[in-house]
Amino acid sequence: MSDGQKSKGFFAFLSGRKMNSSSDPGRKARIKQKRKKFAWLARFFQRRPPKNQLVDQGVLPDESLPASKNKFFGVPLNDVYADSDRLLDNVPVPVYYCAITIEKFLDLEGIFRVSGTFSEMNRLTEEFEQGRIPDLEQVENKHSVSGLLEKYFRELPQPVTTWAMYEDFMHAADESFDEQGRVEYLKEVVNKLPEANQSLLSYFLGLMKRISKHSEVNKMGEKNLGVVFGSIILGPENLLLSLGDKKKLQNQSVVVGLLITHCPELFPDALGYLASEDYGEDG
Repeated sequence: MSDGQKSKGFFAFLSGRKMNSSSDPGRKARIKQKRKKFAWLARFFQRRPPKNQLVDQGVLPDESLPASKNKFFGVPLNDVYADSDRLLDNVPVPVYYCAITIEKFLDLEGIFRVSGTFSEMNRLTEEFEQGRIPDLEQVENKHSVSGLLEKYFRELPQPVTTWAMYEDFMHAADESFDEQGRVEYLKEVVNKLPEANQSLLSYFLGLMKRISKHSEVNKMGEKNLGVVFGSIILGPENLLLSLGDKKKLQNQSVVVGLLITHCPELFPDALGYLASEDYGEDG
């Protein structure tokens, strides 16, 4: 084949590709859609705070610090529950004291939605870690107490529902369930959790249920609490920058809201009393 023939064949190939692309009217739309996706991802990374800022805010751990010698915050539940001195009412000491203090201001508007004071929460954390019991009723900002409880759960090495059972819990949001079927399924799931996790989860859900019974005043019903604690209780495993993230976040909130709503049925021995409609603001 001569050079001229090769050249003609090459240009014919290009021409054919061009004709093929023009004969596919959906191609431009698909390319445009892909560009939009990548543009969204680029904007996300541009807006994302730098790592050192996230460390300063306590969102990410400071890897330059030596290994933690904490007794409570950031410590695996198995280690905490192996030491009876770290427990009160079969939950970690900070959780117990935060809960009994929060019980005294269940009407606080925006509880768990409004942030506490970081410096105050850090001080309270350090007091617990040093074996002291701070007077949580004398805090400058009541939201620091609820923020401290949230901090405890957020800093667990793995969520109270465990990584291994993430998909099991998330399946409870499946639309194929009716309400009773969903409850029965969740009963099976929570019963598979380790004993320490069940104890802590039931205690937490009982507190959330009591808070939700004051929602007309504090504006924090079961759904709103589910939004706050969705990724904290189930874990942020879904944050993979996929287009399904929004749906996963919604489902996490739904599942935690369901756990709060039905906790008397899920843990009847510990929380059955909360099922009573008569259990109200003075209960």
